Amino acid sequence: MVLEWDAIFHEIAIGFKLIEIAFILLFAIFFLLKIGKKDETRTQKEIYFGTAFFLICYLLSDIFFLLAYYGNLFEEPSFYYQSWKIATIIGIIGTICFIFTLERNIDIIKRLRTHYAFTFASIGILLAMILIDIKISRIIAYLSLPLVFIFVLLFHFYIYLKAPREYKRDLFLSFIGFFIFLVSYTLPTEIAQSILPIPMDVLLIISSTLVIFGIGIYTLKIPPNAELEWHQKIIALLIINSQNGITLYDYSFGPALEEMDLIAGGLIGISSIIQEMTKSETKLKIIQQEQAVILLEHGVFVTIALISREDLQILRKKLNELIMKFEVLFKAQLVNWTGNIEIFQPAKALVEETFEITKFFTADYLSTGL
Repeated sequence: MVLEWDAIFHEIAIGFKLIEIAFILLFAIFFLLKIGKKDETRTQKEIYFGTAFFLICYLLSDIFFLLAYYGNLFEEPSFYYQSWKIATIIGIIGTICFIFTLERNIDIIKRLRTHYAFTFASIGILLAMILIDIKISRIIAYLSLPLVFIFVLLFHFYIYLKAPREYKRDLFLSFIGFFIFLVSYTLPTEIAQSILPIPMDVLLIISSTLVIFGIGIYTLKIPPNAELEWHQKIIALLIINSQNGITLYDYSFGPALEEMDLIAGGLIGISSIIQEMTKSETKLKIIQQEQAVILLEHGVFVTIALISREDLQILRKKLNELIMKFEVLFKAQLVNWTGNIEIFQPAKALVEETFEITKFFTADYLSTGL
């Protein structure tokens, strides 16, 4: 018996949909496992939970849309409509949770002072879907779901615009991944089929492939919230002569610290002692205390120490950038240094450029540390 091409495409489409569901489950588990890490903050755990809940809702929605597809295939209108409605409601619930998580926990979004307006708007759509007749609710869904998706995309794009330059590329890729994911979600619908002259089975295959690709990019490239809010963690910075421990330049990101020279000399001394004790050529990179850390980066002539509340990758990148710029700019002075630290005052411009002071710090923050 020879199978018809329609039957073959149908089975392939169902297979792709099941693979998509399996991958979405893996991505959800990926975020759930992150919640169990002890070093994650409460805010970050809430973000991971919101993302995992969104993916699980999407997974369940996928299953009911698949059931609706079968109901339509076997000409069972009642089963089709009910499955479609359940799928849409679950999808909206997941999206509401995701929007609420963004408004509650992402500081870049919180500064917009939305007062959960987008969350409440999405809840209104959900109530309309539940209470109104199925045929009218379908019209509401087709009109409102694109708006909900636009809310989410605008949030992500706004985060991209306000993010530090070190994460611009990753955030742009995560935005593109989420965009592909949301657009692919709408492909296996009657509206998409009316616009694109492609059989539903083929749309299912394309949709499943793009969903996996899109959410995969998003999962891999979205940075932790702490990395985006790095400027709330840093306290002060010292640029120290590696040979004698003298502070060449210091900068406070809040109230000025006292005894900078004493701190600088102690850091160089501790680094030398540990290096001698371990008989290692590797220099000390971090000194950690319960509520603060001191991150150290070593150049040819100077050591830069950053006092922070947390060790973040973005801070390491900024220190590497700063130490390279500083030693290039002041190479002649460092080689023949006579002890005058006033010649290093132009380093202020380097620090403020590297740490994007005008973008991330207000005058009130710099004067009060708030």
